[in-house]
Amino acid sequence: MILPLQSLRGIFALVIFYHHFLYQGKGVFAAGGDFGVSFFFMLSGFFAYLTHGSKTSVGTYGSPSTPPHDFSLIYNQLPKFFPLHILCFALTVGLGQAQLSEANLRTAIANLMLVQSWIPIPSVYFSFNSVSWFLSTLVFLYIIFPVIRYIISCKTAVAGTIILCLLAIYTYVCVTIPENMCNTVIYIFPLMRIPDFLIGIIAGRLLMQNRYDIRLSDMGYARQSLIELIIIILSVTTTFLWYHITPRIGSASLWWIPCLAIIMVFSHNNGGFISRLICSRPLIYLGKISLPFYLLHVIIIRIVCNNVDTDTPIACALWSIFTIAITVIVSVIINHYYVIPIRNMLTKLLAGGQK
Repeated sequence: MILPLQSLRGIFALVIFYHHFLYQGKGVFAAGGDFGVSFFFMLSGFFAYLTHGSKTSVGTYGSPSTPPHDFSLIYNQLPKFFPLHILCFALTVGLGQAQLSEANLRTAIANLMLVQSWIPIPSVYFSFNSVSWFLSTLVFLYIIFPVIRYIISCKTAVAGTIILCLLAIYTYVCVTIPENMCNTVIYIFPLMRIPDFLIGIIAGRLLMQNRYDIRLSDMGYARQSLIELIIIILSVTTTFLWYHITPRIGSASLWWIPCLAIIMVFSHNNGGFISRLICSRPLIYLGKISLPFYLLHVIIIRIVCNNVDTDTPIACALWSIFTIAITVIVSVIINHYYVIPIRNMLTKLLAGGQK
């Protein structure tokens, strides 16, 4: 386990929480949604390669050993989040936060099957438990992971040409898309999230090849602390910049450099001052339950914000802390008594089916 990155899971879960928690009708941390989502897509690619990248020839280019039709990653990941997704869907209906009727049956099916992010209609991809669109896009990225892994294990010229073509297409879409479609296309649509995932995969490959980990470890505590401080300054500067630029950039690509820097610098346990500071037990544990926290937080925020006034700074601060505490407690209970038992059961069933 890479402890700093585990803690960062928890920190970025809080970043997204404050994007959704309202103060005077707006999210407390407006930039938190774009920042947090980009980070989690890139981190997903990073860990996908760490856990499944060894199935290709890691040490050399030009000799991919596994063809692009190995779906072990999605088989391993589905038991971790699909039962929780179903539970959160049921909670939104049971708590009256969404209506399940014949009129929206197709939307409900799309949401349940995690294909809602392919439908470019806000009322569809943000339906029921709105944050589940992330899982919809993530499922697609996990499915195409074997293809991406195969491509980056090809010869440098081949892999580089394909990646450049992908970035060219991405840039063209960002430039030409109407302003009112930026959120739908750039932020939500699965194909436009391939670059985030790809950058994380490349970072994972570089780590497995010891391209930067050993160099960072050899720098010593003081130099690593300085680098970590620079990364924090870069992230804060990027956040301020987000408020002054177009969504064409701010929705995703603005965060590629700071998120990549965060993942690379905090990807080993013997870091500097900030790395050791964030590796506290509460943050590590919050990182462990970051998925249930993420999927539950909007449900609980709706309950709190619909019943209290958060329009003053003190009230907003107190009620947000209270909501975080409730979300953590509920996440711990659901994780322990629902997610883990069902995940273990489904993992065994899927493992038996793959034999």
